[in-house]
Amino acid sequence: MARGAHTTGDRLIRASVPQSWVVGDKAGSGDYGMANDVAIIWSPGKASWVV
Repeated sequence: MARGAHTTGDRLIRASVPQSWVVGDKAGSGDYGMANDVAIIWSPGKASWVV
């Protein structure tokens, strides 16, 4: 999914990687201010990472 296609995780993992990286993430939140995010990230020319 291209950056900007959804905004739920914009301040989570996507905020910590360079704009040139591709991020496929699932973010969520819950009671008491809880937040979570899981992602697969790809940097140009490198292997993917699960975060």
